[in-house]
This record gives sequence, C-alpha cells and structure tokens, in this order.
Amino acid sequence: MNTLDMREILVSANRAFPDRVAFSHGARSLTYGQLFERSCRLANGLAELGIKKGDHVAAVGPNGVEMAEHIAGLALGGFVRSSLYTHMPAASNADIVRRIGARVLLVHQSWLDLLLPLTSDMPSIEHIIVYGGELVPSQCLQYEDLLAAASTSDPAVVLDRSDPHVLRFSAGTTGTPKAVLHTVGAFYDLCNELWQAMTPPDEPDTYLAVGPLTHVAVSAFWPNLEYGGRTVMIDEFEAGSILRLIEEERVTVTTAVPLMESARNTSGRRVQGSQQSALRSVCGSPHHREGTAPRLEDLGSCVVRAVRPK
Repeated sequence: MNTLDMREILVSANRAFPDRVAFSHGARSLTYGQLFERSCRLANGLAELGIKKGDHVAAVGPNGVEMAEHIAGLALGGFVRSSLYTHMPAASNADIVRRIGARVLLVHQSWLDLLLPLTSDMPSIEHIIVYGGELVPSQCLQYEDLLAAASTSDPAVVLDRSDPHVLRFSAGTTGTPKAVLHTVGAFYDLCNELWQAMTPPDEPDTYLAVGPLTHVAVSAFWPNLEYGGRTVMIDEFEAGSILRLIEEERVTVTTAVPLMESARNTSGRRVQGSQQSALRSVCGSPHHREGTAPRLEDLGSCVVRAVRPK
C-alpha cells in the first residue's frame, strides 16, 4: 500500500472503478460510486448541522451498507468515529457517548427505543440521526432525508496523519470499556499491517467479514477499498452461513474465529469441487492456528495465516 489517507483512497477508488461493487449485505449492495456519493452526502450533511472536523460522532447498529457509509463518510468529514456495541447494554453505550462527548448519534431503528430514554445521560448529543426506518420521532433526524438534502460534492477536508480518526473501545468483557484513540496515520498503518498478513495485494479480493465492522473486522475496510476489492458483510456469526457464503460469493479472504472451527460439526456443509479454488487466505490468531488448519481443510488449499501482535 502507498502512504495515502482515507479520503485519497475513496477518491481514487471512485475514479478507478465507480461501477464495481464495494460492499454487499444480503440482497443489498453499494458500488464504489454509490459509496463515494453517499459518503460525501453524509459528511456534508453533518457539516451543515455545524459538526466540525475533530468532533466526535457515535454510531450503533448491525452490519449493513449504511455502516460502510458511516465509516467512509465520517472519515471524509474528518470527524472522529466511535462505534458502539450492539451486544452491550444500552446504558453502557450511553456512558461511552457521555465519556467521549459525542455531538451526533447515528442509530439504527432497532436501537432507538433503547437509547432514546437515555438522552439525559448523553448531554453532549445535539443530533440523533436514525437509519433503517422511515418513521422517526420529532426530536430525531431521518438518515435518508439528511443525505437527500446534502451536497454530493467532495467535502475536500484535508486530513493529516496526526489527526484523530477513530476512538475504538474494548468490548467490555473485562469491565468498563476502555478506548484507544487512533490517528489517521496510525489506523491506516494498522489496517495495512493486518491486511499484508492476511493476503498479498496482487489482485482485488472478496473479503468476508465474519464479525461486526465495529470491531476487528473493520481492519480490512480501507486496504480492500484501496485495491478495488469487495467486502461481504453478515448479520451475525453462524457457521453454516459462513460456509454457504464462501461458496456463493467466491470469497478469497476471511478470518477464522474459534467458533468457525466447529463449522463442519455444526453445519454439515462442505465446500466442494471448483469452489475450493477461490478461498486463498484464512487469517486467525496464533492461539488457534494449529486447530484452524485441519478443521478448514474442506475449504481447499487456502493459506492459514496468523496475526501475532508485536
């Protein structure tokens, strides 16, 4: 990868392959051109609300094409993204919003009834933007309305490698969620390092994100875009659906979590025949490298790589 920033990746990819699918989730998909246009609309729409570069924006919801728009659009605007977790209690997410002083909350319709009663616990929130539904309370903004009214032009916000980019919280499994602030440069380099461990960048990949883009699955977001690849998202991990998608979507790169090692026993589904040739890299953590390789032997002659922290 070259030393680019997120805006340059989006601009270059939109120019190079606007009609190529960048993200798919079930029956829905986003081309590179659509991703860039809608991300520009989101960045410009937030700017019109008075949100400035460096301001914090929190987002919560399941995997979906809108999540890709959020990640890209907040980067284009120079806003600091904090993704909340759908597995955590609403009160814990509200506490994260309070701690970071987020000015905007992007919330999926399925989470609105959980967080709206907690607005007094999130005093910094000025705008609640709801997606995934058409009818929203009067005190909220409708996501599609915001995008429809906003400009499609490139916001052209200049990003420096030292600018804050994302505030990533731990999942809360060891107590109060803790955060790490990644700058533009640090997050780019982190994603680059992980991607180089997962797959040689010699051709566009189809990456299957087996987890939510709120966590480690987002590490492939930017490098896969840079090389013109496609990211396939799922709602939640289920072994049988993972194997089905590997077959149907011709996945070339994915990750192996411990639950995936039981796929053969729980699903009874195998990847067979010519489908074996597509998957060429499965990336897992070192502690289950030995267990992953034999259990995924049905997936063909893929390379099982392990990402080992320095």
